[in-house]
Amino acid sequence: MLEVEKRKTPIRKVFGDSPKVKILDTLIENPKLDYSKKELAEAAGISKSTLYKLWDELNEEGIVQKTRKIGNATLYKLNEDSTIVRELVRFEKRLLNQKNPVET
Repeated sequence: MLEVEKRKTPIRKVFGDSPKVKILDTLIENPKLDYSKKELAEAAGISKSTLYKLWDELNEEGIVQKTRKIGNATLYKLNEDSTIVRELVRFEKRLLNQKNPVET
């Protein structure tokens, strides 16, 4: 998970390194993983307090969805049913294809 912090992904190259972009990028790079809020903050390389400040916005925009509860921790993952998420993933794929065009 720390690999995302070391390298610039297409999303971060285009949109920068704001905390919200780091969260989105982490979720997009690992769409099947679910995280507690603490784990997501760590994976994105931001503080928990910063994640909590952005959480309502991410939730209202449909970026994250609850997956399950383990003990007291609620886990979340990328909401792949969200139009915003689908468009961001498509955008990232297009950026990757521009960088590495498929030969025919």
